[in-house]
Amino acid sequence: MKFVLSTALVHFCFITLPLSAQAQEEVKLELSKPGKPFELTIHKMSGGITVTGHDKDYLIFRLPKFSMVEPQPNNRGEGLRKIQANSQNVEIEEIDNRVSLTSKNWKSRGKIEVLVPFKANLKLSCLNEGNILVENVDGQLEVQNTNGGITLSNISGSVIANALNEDLKVSFQRVDPEKAMSFTSLNGNLDIAFPNSLDATMLLETHNGDIYTAFDIDLRQEMQRDEKKNGDRRRIAYKSQIIGTVGKGGPEITLKTFNGNIYIRKSE
Repeated sequence: MKFVLSTALVHFCFITLPLSAQAQEEVKLELSKPGKPFELTIHKMSGGITVTGHDKDYLIFRLPKFSMVEPQPNNRGEGLRKIQANSQNVEIEEIDNRVSLTSKNWKSRGKIEVLVPFKANLKLSCLNEGNILVENVDGQLEVQNTNGGITLSNISGSVIANALNEDLKVSFQRVDPEKAMSFTSLNGNLDIAFPNSLDATMLLETHNGDIYTAFDIDLRQEMQRDEKKNGDRRRIAYKSQIIGTVGKGGPEITLKTFNGNIYIRKSE
């Protein structure tokens, strides 16, 4: 079964409402195979993404509202009111429990909200002017945000996440004992809370920050040697890496940031 919400539908719903009103398009999406594992993929150019688990076997999408904003002074628009009524340019597609939402409009900065069944595999990415929030989800999460933060709360399963320029915060209820995980940032802090019973091997790295932990970690340092030759030129580089064993050890968990701190907490 394939389901597509065309952009035209979204436009029609919006333009039938007064421009002064705040409208929101809500879409209920039934899965082809209710109760079975499914995957949700969202790529958004501008604006945030919020995904929340609920005790239903269908998804609900809430698309951005209209808004009217005050104009910035300019030569031709002085004294006029600006209406923020850009096309949403959103497409939702479902086929065999694989759901995707794509939003390509750079000016559509509103937040997209999605309610999903608790057991969900998510692939979420955002580029500009928005944070990614996920709560009460059990599954495999892949989350990427270039210019916004990431907060994942009450998560079960595994996570691969990168918040390039902002903070990354994750709180686990349960981790998948068979899956490797990765939490990275360039300019943000990593704040990750794991269950008390965690067994893992941690790869820790920060260049301009500090590392704090609530766990007892057996630490060791390894040196990696990299040698390259280019004609008569020879380059040898050494890089150190901190490796820590938590509990009995287990799958690798990478925590790496360049200009931030790393906080390793115990889940409450």
